[in-house]
Amino acid sequence: MDAGSIYVCTAYAVVCAACIAGAFSRDYSANLLQRLALGLFALWSTWRAQLVYESGWGYPHETLVATALLLYAAGSALKTMTWQRRRRRALKRWGHPARRKDD
Repeated sequence: MDAGSIYVCTAYAVVCAACIAGAFSRDYSANLLQRLALGLFALWSTWRAQLVYESGWGYPHETLVATALLLYAAGSALKTMTWQRRRRRALKRWGHPARRKDD
């Protein structure tokens, strides 16, 4: 297996982990169809990584697809973590409306 195949398998493994984390995370704001799609992407990336691992090579565009999915997963995770951090700061600063002491 060459370095490109190792990179593709690693990228697909990270994408699979990110999809599973997103599908089951309460912090990630997604509806049922989006969560089902994340589950399907996790299955697909596992299948593709297995094919690349067993054959030792991937299609020429495989590296591009793996990189694009990896960047999208990283961007979505970063966006979710940033949003949750801002939300927690706002709740800490202003308090949750149901928990105000003056009501």
